Amino acid sequence: MDDSDAQYLQDNRHIAERLMILLQRRRLLRDRVMDEDYEECRKSAHDLRKVFENEMLTVRGGGFLLRALMDLQAACTTFVSAAGRKSEAFRRDDELFRYHLIVLREVFAQRVGLIVERFNLVVTPELQGIIDFRR
Repeated sequence: MDDSDAQYLQDNRHIAERLMILLQRRRLLRDRVMDEDYEECRKSAHDLRKVFENEMLTVRGGGFLLRALMDLQAACTTFVSAAGRKSEAFRRDDELFRYHLIVLREVFAQRVGLIVERFNLVVTPELQGIIDFRR
């Protein structure tokens, strides 16, 4: 099935819409870096990994949405792994935290932008903030 096929988009639109609703509430993806709490960010990324796993199981026909979800989950896994248990690594090294948060946000900006574009979704100011990261 072609990723741009109308049936694929129709079959998976509800997943994309649900995902955007969830992501627009995540401070991890849009608040200023110096205001972030290491452990709250790690927990949020950990929670998102589970959300993406559940959503991946519901995607019909694989395709670009499944790949985007896998990329988002991988970015969260990398962030959580870098943080260490109870964010010990981030507490010891603020630059490490900032680096991984920027990388995470860049992946989200790119993938969320693609999902919004492909499914022609409404962009809220919160979603625009995620998409515009590092532009």
